[in-house]
Amino acid sequence: MRLSEFIVVHVDRIVDEWEDFAKTLKPAADSMSKLELRDHARSILLAAARDMPT
Repeated sequence: MRLSEFIVVHVDRIVDEWEDFAKTLKPAADSMSKLELRDHARSILLAAARDMPT
């Protein structure tokens, strides 16, 4: 499986891990909502995956 395919297939799990990591970025993460922690991660990952094959 190519990396771009892996990202597309597993994007939700990757974003969950992204959020978990973002929560560790103290003190900034203390005042951030779940939405702010996720910070467009899904769209960033999918855009990167789209660009990889080219």
